[in-house]
Amino acid sequence: MVFIRLGQGAEPERTRSRQLDRLYRQCWDHLCRRLRKVFGEGPPDPEDLAQYAFERFAGLADFDTIDNPKAYLFKIAHNQGLNAHNRQTTARRFVEQELHAHGVSLQDNQSVDGIHHTRKRLRLTLQAIKALSPKQRDVLIRHRIYGETFAEIRADTGMSQGDISRQLQAALAQLQAASPSGEGK
Repeated sequence: MVFIRLGQGAEPERTRSRQLDRLYRQCWDHLCRRLRKVFGEGPPDPEDLAQYAFERFAGLADFDTIDNPKAYLFKIAHNQGLNAHNRQTTARRFVEQELHAHGVSLQDNQSVDGIHHTRKRLRLTLQAIKALSPKQRDVLIRHRIYGETFAEIRADTGMSQGDISRQLQAALAQLQAASPSGEGK
C-alpha cells in the first residue's frame, strides 16, 4: 500500500487544490472498488460514498494531521455507508410495523387483491402522515424513518425530550386512529 502524504504547514489555495486533485486521481478507483466489495452495487452507491468522503476530506482545515489519506477516505465512506444501511433498516422496520398494525403482511402481496389491499393501506398511512402537525410529522420521520435519537432531534430542533416524546406518541396515536380497522399496535 502506498501512503500519500499531503503538504506540510500553511499552503496556498492553489497547492491545496492540486493536492486534492492528485489524491482524487490516485485514490478514486481504488476507493470505489473497496466500497463495492463492502456494499455491492448499492444502495448505497459506492461512487456516492466516495464522493461524500472526498467532499468531507476537502472540507478539512489542515491536511497535515492526516497520516494516511487513503485509509481516512475509506473510513469516512465506510461509516457513511453503514449509516445509510442503518437508515434503510430503520425505515423498513417502520413500514413493516405499520403494515402489521394494519393487518397486512409483506407476504400478502402475492395476489392482485393483496397488492391492491397493501397499496390502499399505504395510501391511508401516507394521508394520515400528511395530516399530522408539522412538529409531529418531523419527529415521526426523524425518529422512525431516519432512526435519530431523541437527543439528536433535540440538538437540531431545540425541543425538549419530553416534548419530542409527546409529539411522537400523538403522531403514532393519530396513525393508529387512521387505520381502517381501528386496531392498535
